[in-house]
Amino acid sequence: MKKLFITSATCLLTSYILFAQNYCGSSRYDTVVFSNVTIDSTVVYGSNTNINNQTEILKLNVYQPTGDTAAIRPLIILAHGGSFMGGDKRDMSYICMEMAKRGYVAVSINYRLGIGFPIDSIHAMRAVWRATQDMKASVRFFRKDAATTNSYKIDPNMIFIGGASAGAIMAVHYAYLDQPAEIPSTIDTTIVGGLEGASGNSGYSSDVKAIINICGAIADTCWMKPGDKNMVSLQGNNDNTVPYCSDFVYLISFKIMIIHGLGTMVQRANHIGLYNPVHTFYGQDHGSPGDTINIDTTIVLASDFLYKQMGCIPSNTVDYTNSPLCLTNLPNTPACILNAGTNDIVLTNEKVFLYPNPASENLTLTLLETKGRNFFGEILDITGRKINEFNFNSDNYLIMRNGIQSGIYLLKLKTDAGESFTTKIIFTD
Repeated sequence: MKKLFITSATCLLTSYILFAQNYCGSSRYDTVVFSNVTIDSTVVYGSNTNINNQTEILKLNVYQPTGDTAAIRPLIILAHGGSFMGGDKRDMSYICMEMAKRGYVAVSINYRLGIGFPIDSIHAMRAVWRATQDMKASVRFFRKDAATTNSYKIDPNMIFIGGASAGAIMAVHYAYLDQPAEIPSTIDTTIVGGLEGASGNSGYSSDVKAIINICGAIADTCWMKPGDKNMVSLQGNNDNTVPYCSDFVYLISFKIMIIHGLGTMVQRANHIGLYNPVHTFYGQDHGSPGDTINIDTTIVLASDFLYKQMGCIPSNTVDYTNSPLCLTNLPNTPACILNAGTNDIVLTNEKVFLYPNPASENLTLTLLETKGRNFFGEILDITGRKINEFNFNSDNYLIMRNGIQSGIYLLKLKTDAGESFTTKIIFTD
């Protein structure tokens, strides 16, 4: 019996691996392949004490492609906006429907709302904290299902999260406010709970693969560290609700706190080497990415990003745009952005040289200064798949081609001091 169990488990694991490698090569997940979507709006994923000190039942909507026979599928969990005071899971219905038509299991969650009084930075951060705990419980809910009844046939290694406005703020903090040392002093974990919270499904991981950020922001970009989750971001640069750069956010007429939107986050992400494609809706306000004129653009950009995170090459021609530069000499600019250009930084465009580039064989990497640091390098293809890796601690290093096919690649460098730098390299015939 024991031998039979081991054999069965091995077969199951082998089958899982094969399915997990089968996301590319067809139009599924890349474009719309299903006509109809089945919706379940009765799912309870957890519960927790809300702002009124009452137990709140937490529900979500599940959107699945009708008639889908796939044995394992990626999962997207999205959260609605509403300034953490309003909104409903139905608000994300259109995006969930469109992603389910591409073959995903798409989910929209309700979470605990309410800020309390006085309306200030302390109570605002606690609202974000509670909502983030709820989203983590929803991720654990599906991992628990995958490990037990497997009702939704999701891939526990392909779980993505995101949202719009407040929902995006929640997702961004989920991804980057992830270490005990980063917890703000305004958060008393003995009262509101720790990073994971107690909204349900304990014992399962809340780890996610990547983030969709639609008009979101973060309270401190310094929480973004090398090796953190990749993120796609979309926002109007005339956003009057969530600052596009770094500025105060208001709730009703109350001036709350400084937060940092797409324009500032992308500078931090670029500095630490996170893959973070962005699209700016030029001249447009807060609701623009969710408006009818832009919603399909948002869906295509998010779909392209997720497909790449699954190791695939999308067929769409995607219009990612460079974000307008947020000035870094203003009082509201985070310290980790201001310090990005100091003389202590080794990996900058002015100090990293590659020759020849394009290269038909090997190429030489030269650094103007190393300051005794150790360097770690990776060559990635355009999907983010690692092709080669190496390390060195000198001014010059010969990068061996070693049979790499002709094409465009990314060279990602890191230092033992936490710096990260990414540039393009080309190998030719």
